[in-house]
Amino acid sequence: MSLDEKLRENRHITVLLALAAMGWALYAHVLHGEFCSDDYPIIVHNPAVQSLSHFKEIFLSFNTRFLTGLTFAVNYAIGGLDVTGYHLVNIVLHVLNSFCVYWLVLVTLQTPVLAKGPLKTREYLLAFGAALIFLCHPIQTQGVSFITQRATSLATFFYLTTMILYGLARVKQQRPYRLIAFVTTVLGMLSKDMTFTIPISLLIYEFYFLSRDFKSLEKNLKYWIPFSLTLFVIPTILFLDQQNSALALQRQLVTGNFSWSYFLTEINVLRTYFRLFIWPINQNHDYDYPLAQSLHEPMTLFSVAILSGMAWLVFRMYKKDRLLSFILLWFFITTSVEFWCVVIVQRGVIYEHWIYLPMVGLSILGAHLIFKMVRTEKFYRLAMTGVVIVLSVLTYQRNFVWQNEIIFWEDAAKKSPRKPTVYLGLGAAYARKGYWPKAIAAYERGVAVQPQAAFIYINLGGVYALTGQTQKAIAAFERVIQVNPQHPFAYHNLGLVLLGHGRLGQAKEKFQKARDIYQRQGDRIRFNEVERILKELP
Repeated sequence: MSLDEKLRENRHITVLLALAAMGWALYAHVLHGEFCSDDYPIIVHNPAVQSLSHFKEIFLSFNTRFLTGLTFAVNYAIGGLDVTGYHLVNIVLHVLNSFCVYWLVLVTLQTPVLAKGPLKTREYLLAFGAALIFLCHPIQTQGVSFITQRATSLATFFYLTTMILYGLARVKQQRPYRLIAFVTTVLGMLSKDMTFTIPISLLIYEFYFLSRDFKSLEKNLKYWIPFSLTLFVIPTILFLDQQNSALALQRQLVTGNFSWSYFLTEINVLRTYFRLFIWPINQNHDYDYPLAQSLHEPMTLFSVAILSGMAWLVFRMYKKDRLLSFILLWFFITTSVEFWCVVIVQRGVIYEHWIYLPMVGLSILGAHLIFKMVRTEKFYRLAMTGVVIVLSVLTYQRNFVWQNEIIFWEDAAKKSPRKPTVYLGLGAAYARKGYWPKAIAAYERGVAVQPQAAFIYINLGGVYALTGQTQKAIAAFERVIQVNPQHPFAYHNLGLVLLGHGRLGQAKEKFQKARDIYQRQGDRIRFNEVERILKELP
């Protein structure tokens, strides 16, 4: 190894250690943070993760996120429900992802198109700056401190690793890199479905940086074609999804349909992501985001103008600044899966962890634009230091919310007081700690906000039952049935309440109804549970 190579290797190690130290400083106080929100159905109450050897059950529960589920099972095998190990894995993944951002920039600047460009002379500063923005930005806290979103950070790790290895394979003309990249592509697609776009990103990367024109692209497609086959991986896995899986992705997609209102809303959401990147203030776990009704609304027109401007820059900067053009295109590609899922499924429209992968491009964009503005290395270092300090302070402060589940939901309720789901989460958090009056108050606030909220009445009825308020519990479950006559949990829970008070005939009738609905839905676990109760009844 030459002296120059040794110096480069030492520089990489120094960067990795610096990123690890910064990541630890920003996230160490989250290590003992409690399980929150989806952590309970996905991890705490999910029997699939409680046995590392039950690969089939893990797959049936997690489907396209099988590898993520497997890592949860490893955590459970080592430390049970001790939250420290789960957070530690997430923090390590985030640090590794920041290093991957650093490495991706360096590899990209070695490609034929950029190797002799002006960026090559400051490649390490640009790469390290992008990695720091990615690591320290507060918008990333949901993707790191929210344990369930390990799916996002793990998928991002394989996404970036694939891009890096593919770039190295093409630059160095070494086939083993390409073979490993194919493996990491498949592993990514077993981590989260957002990795569906990996082959598309690779093709665009090939076109932008590795093939100088369409003629050479046609010649080089042989390197990309094997990766195109992985486009069938996620659809195939989704086809094998079960209705009673923890995520129920197939059911959501099959029962969904295109919504013009949600399409326009997601256009506004993309604009909001840019605002959060530039001005990450008033972050929220559960945004009360307004649905757009018309293209002619001022904010929707504003969003269309911004995104159209970005699309124009993609083409305009292709020859002048290839890296900038690719970064903007990366944003559209990496947000596309979540964008279209929302448009079709029509559920939550905005979550901060959905921008975790797009933040790779935005972080490079930030570092790149800062260098363009200040021009000299000295001022770049000063400007980047200031940016990183501000982002780090915001990240450190935001992470206090993730340390306590009640504080977490109280923060969401304060920021989204008209959204019923925040009261569902807050009520559940109070209930888990035995604060029954506060739990009831939270649930009642939720149904006051949305009287048709069957999902809140289910929990409210449960708390009423636990606190001995039988008539209120029965009324709550009957309210659910009134809103949704095919809600099996309402019949199931109502049956339990009636059974506990000796009303056997009525209880049996409710259990039979619940059993029939569970059977139609393919929920074998709960079907068997109710069937067992019915057999034990006189």
